Amino acid sequence: MGEAMCKLLDEVTSRLRRMNPEILIEFRQAYTGPAMRHYGNMLRAVDCANSLGDNRVRTLDLRLLAGNTAVHADPIVWNDDEPTHSAAMQIIHSLFSVPQISRRLSELSDSHRRMLCQQMAFMKKHEDVLQCGELRPLYPHMLYPLVIAKTADKMVVAFYAPMPVKLSDEKLPPELFLVNGSYAPEVLVDLAQEYGRVEIQVVDCCGETLETNQLDLSKGMHRLTVAPAAHIHIRKI
Repeated sequence: MGEAMCKLLDEVTSRLRRMNPEILIEFRQAYTGPAMRHYGNMLRAVDCANSLGDNRVRTLDLRLLAGNTAVHADPIVWNDDEPTHSAAMQIIHSLFSVPQISRRLSELSDSHRRMLCQQMAFMKKHEDVLQCGELRPLYPHMLYPLVIAKTADKMVVAFYAPMPVKLSDEKLPPELFLVNGSYAPEVLVDLAQEYGRVEIQVVDCCGETLETNQLDLSKGMHRLTVAPAAHIHIRKI
């Protein structure tokens, strides 16, 4: 049966690619894995509509075995009556995947539309680290409450629970983004070494700047204010 299935998939995908060399072929959980990358070029989380936690865990599970194959989130939805920052959580919890938005844009409220534009712009601007950087989803036994992606120049840290962000073993790049995927109004950052003089900008889920200042980040623990679904941009100066 296994050999027959492989032969069928080989023949089907070969014919499709002869018809269109750029065809997109998607496989959805649970029939995903390293071997399936031979037949398809997209992997997708199984249906979990309106469940941000499931979308986070399932997309990160896939990223860990997908290599450079694109990983798509389950289509993202939210209720019209949700506060804007709560609606944004649906996207933030799929931050390290390719988002699929299952909403009619013409029916969104003004604040939800601005939020969506901001979240998509953030994901597009930082695609180099979110999609192509070194990915480290931490604490799998706790369903990945802390995720780090980095390149030589940039690091994005998303935290999904009110827990300290320990960067104890990190050589920090010039730019650092802390994304609040929890409902806590602050984050504790634990630095193993001095980071130096930085500019800090806090941006809400709609792209509005809430705070800008400069300070010295020394070794140790730092308490930073950040609204739910907002992010902190830290830049060395």
